[in-house]
Amino acid sequence: MAKLESTFKNMFLSLSIICLAVALILAQLNVITTESIAEARALRLQDAIMVVVPEFDNDPVAESFKMPVGQGDSLLMFPAKKNGELVGFAVHSFSNNGFSGNIQVLVGFDMEGKIVNYSVLHHAETPGLGDKMEEWFRPQEQTTSLIERIFGFQIETEGRNSSIIGRNLSAGLLFVANDGGDIDAITASTITARAFLEAVNKAYAAFREGNVDVSPPEIVLNIEGAIQSIFSDFDNDPVAEAFKTSSDDLPMVFPVKQNGKPVGYAVHSFSDNGRNGSIHIMVGLDTEGNILDYYILHHRETPEHAEGVEIWFKDESNPANNIIGRNLSQGLLVLADEGSDIDGITGSTRTTRALLEAINSAILEFKNQ
Repeated sequence: MAKLESTFKNMFLSLSIICLAVALILAQLNVITTESIAEARALRLQDAIMVVVPEFDNDPVAESFKMPVGQGDSLLMFPAKKNGELVGFAVHSFSNNGFSGNIQVLVGFDMEGKIVNYSVLHHAETPGLGDKMEEWFRPQEQTTSLIERIFGFQIETEGRNSSIIGRNLSAGLLFVANDGGDIDAITASTITARAFLEAVNKAYAAFREGNVDVSPPEIVLNIEGAIQSIFSDFDNDPVAEAFKTSSDDLPMVFPVKQNGKPVGYAVHSFSDNGRNGSIHIMVGLDTEGNILDYYILHHRETPEHAEGVEIWFKDESNPANNIIGRNLSQGLLVLADEGSDIDGITGSTRTTRALLEAINSAILEFKNQ
């Protein structure tokens, strides 16, 4: 076989043939890879559908259709049937508001609107934090401590309220406690939890043929009523003269005056660490920093864990609880087991700690003004 002459023309021709061959090989590999990825995704979707809806005997993927929901979105619906009758729907939903962007979930509903199960199809949330959503919103595993096994009695604990399984969203959509709902957010990953629940609510909107408003409920705070409850005698407009000492929305300070002279300050503060989310409080302080009174503006604590929350820290019959008259010079308020003399609300240390956190925040704001 004759050897090609080493010329520029022959070198160019050889390189062109090699590049064309490589391109054809890569194109074929891309087709094979794309088909494999598509098949894997389809298989994962089919497996997810089997997990999230009641038992069925049809082909939900083949019978799938799109349902419009708010803001111009359309979600893919997978009808599940048994003997020709609908038993539920799997809804492919999403949110673009995760901590790391897009979250995709498959949510299964029975025909009454109850959540059967869910499967997280895609996310890029932080390992060990946001990725806990894959299990966080299912029922907690029930475990028995060594003490319980030995002595045969149950120890009551404040478990989290995070499971959405079995919830019927016709009774109310799902929101984290910080947004006025009753679902505990993932620890240190509220943004992820909020996005996950947004996707679930959108799935329910599609299930109900798109006729559902998925925006969180508005928290209404009686600011003027709180100030009047704490300060009975003033002649200015504290709301109009309100100010804050930092860039944050809260705490907010409302100066209370009589004949142009300050008689005290009402400070709107909050804590996001209540058992069921945000607790908003108005704390009344005189000009010397003595606590005059407080007023609970908003909370969603359950009655059995927050009995008497509105009056717990102003119970004159129980000095160990009473914070009325305390001064900033005595230090911030903490529970007795944390180095103070304040008793927590019976059976609800978490609620007590959140209330004190909000009051302390108000006190610090007074010191900064």
